[in-house]
Amino acid sequence: AAMGLVWRYAAISGNPRWKGLTWGMLPFHSSGICACTYHVFYNAPPVSALVALQSLLTVVGDMTCWYAAYRIYLYAKDNPGTPAPTGTALAATDADSSVQVPTEGRDSEGVYLGKLLALTFAGAVLVKWGELTLDFPFKPDMGTALACILVPTSLNVITWLQRSEADSDDFSEFY
Repeated sequence: AAMGLVWRYAAISGNPRWKGLTWGMLPFHSSGICACTYHVFYNAPPVSALVALQSLLTVVGDMTCWYAAYRIYLYAKDNPGTPAPTGTALAATDADSSVQVPTEGRDSEGVYLGKLLALTFAGAVLVKWGELTLDFPFKPDMGTALACILVPTSLNVITWLQRSEADSDDFSEFY
């Protein structure tokens, strides 16, 4: 959700470099997946290298987000006529349609919150009791652990590549 909000902010602010911050956040996403994967395997010693991988991805994320923030600063410095939007400027942006912010087909805040809570609950149930039906958490190996990290990371990268190529800000937070 945070990556999507940053992506949308690029259109609202008029500073396309904000989209680079979304890309800079990808290592943090993978770092979080490393931590979750390590715990799925009950912190088993055969997958303890995930702790070092998580640390590495966190440092890489720090660097990429720093660089993205620096690029945002440079763009704002080189384009002083582009004011940073405030709460009233964001509302005015919707009204004056200088930036198209699609609203049709979007859920209300209550529906969105309901979906988020339902997905969170379903995910918690799936992890707590679903993994008992699987053997892999009880037979830890690094190959399976890396697959648990690389598959969602790859899907995330593919999603942002598609959004970059489409140059669209109209997408669902759950897509």
